[in-house]
Amino acid sequence: MKNFLVILFLSVLPLYFVTISGCESTSGVKNGDGVIRGNIKDTSSSANLDSVVISTTPATSTVMTNSSGNYIISGVSDGSYIVTARKPGYFTRTTTAVVTDADTAVADARMRFTGVYVFNNLTVQEANSTYTNLSAVDLFNGIVINEVAANDPNKDIQMRCSYDSLGNSINFYLRSGSLAKSRAGSVTKFAPPLANPKTGTQTFTKAEFDTLSYIYNFDGFSFNSYFPSDTTSTFNNPPGMPNRVYPFWLSGRATSTLQLFGVIFMRGFYKDTDGLYYLVIDVKINKIGLNLFNGSNQ
Repeated sequence: MKNFLVILFLSVLPLYFVTISGCESTSGVKNGDGVIRGNIKDTSSSANLDSVVISTTPATSTVMTNSSGNYIISGVSDGSYIVTARKPGYFTRTTTAVVTDADTAVADARMRFTGVYVFNNLTVQEANSTYTNLSAVDLFNGIVINEVAANDPNKDIQMRCSYDSLGNSINFYLRSGSLAKSRAGSVTKFAPPLANPKTGTQTFTKAEFDTLSYIYNFDGFSFNSYFPSDTTSTFNNPPGMPNRVYPFWLSGRATSTLQLFGVIFMRGFYKDTDGLYYLVIDVKINKIGLNLFNGSNQ
């Protein structure tokens, strides 16, 4: 009988150790109990930055900083994460966070202001006889506005059309807000369309415009040769023309120490049932006077 009990004990013992060993091997694995938090500040001023989009690789949750520049991502598994901070007008910033034992990892960052602002899908309407439509643009703030109702300093450009002998719209052009028929706006100058640095043509795709970093002239030099000598107060871009990029200079808003430059992408146009043309443009502007317009830094 004793021999039988000994044999039974020895046969059960390995199973017991296997079970204990298995529990110990998995006790350190944490699944979604960790936290990544941090604070985002401006590099120069040390001011807290709100509305900064925070994402991670590997992906967790995408969140935004609050008015105090703080963010928190919960439900994070153990591991190493690349934390990416994005905000219009700032260079993208990345840092690393390591979550262990379902603990909290702190990932603070400071972001450098570039002055780059990107405004997409601005739809400008052809002016009608009552001047009640959205036929002007505040390029500085990226807003389509009513050319009559807008305050004078906010009207940088407006759209006008050419007509055939029957009075039908056949063409559209953009001109400086200072040339408006009613409540003239600020002075804006345009340069000739850019040459695509990749193809040498004047045609850009949307992706090429988004990654356009600098204003070049046809010889490959920087934008200094464009402004202010080689400019015009109006330009014509007929419907059906290739997608062109026109540099602009907000001379009406510039100061002796700060000149404001940008680029307009002629994204597309359509004619509505009302018979009026609608022009869709994308705008990039640098608000601190730099020749820098790289949308990938947003």
